[in-house]
Amino acid sequence: MDDPLAPFREGERARDAEVETTCERDLLLFEHGGVAYAVPASSVDVVVAWNPPAPLPASVPGFAGVLQDRGRVVAILTSPLARPRAGETEERRIVICSTRRGFIGLPCVRTSDVGPVRLAAAPVPGEVVDSSRGPVVFVDPELLVDELSVGARA
Repeated sequence: MDDPLAPFREGERARDAEVETTCERDLLLFEHGGVAYAVPASSVDVVVAWNPPAPLPASVPGFAGVLQDRGRVVAILTSPLARPRAGETEERRIVICSTRRGFIGLPCVRTSDVGPVRLAAAPVPGEVVDSSRGPVVFVDPELLVDELSVGARA
């Protein structure tokens, strides 16, 4: 029996073969503003329900405010990459990450998965990388803290 979709299926197999896995990382996948993000699972301390952060006067761009979580102060970012919001988003959770300078909170709508994810290339912070779960933007909490501290000094 002939399969009328065989040429299309062969094209899919060829495309899948083109994207070879170069590395595998344990990641937490989450969504914000319709974009899928990935953060190293080892950086994640906890995911909590959204609470609006208390704004601080004269703060740097990308910094939404602070929140107290279990007796510690968490710096909440405006977006997972500390960039201005592209539009209205409905935050429902905060991914709290531990860094050498303290805790930062990444706003998100939902978390989708945590565990090993195959990547087509070594992830570059802030860039899109193809993965076994689809394209994701890689987030490096340590780099975000460094960028925000440089912005605060400028």
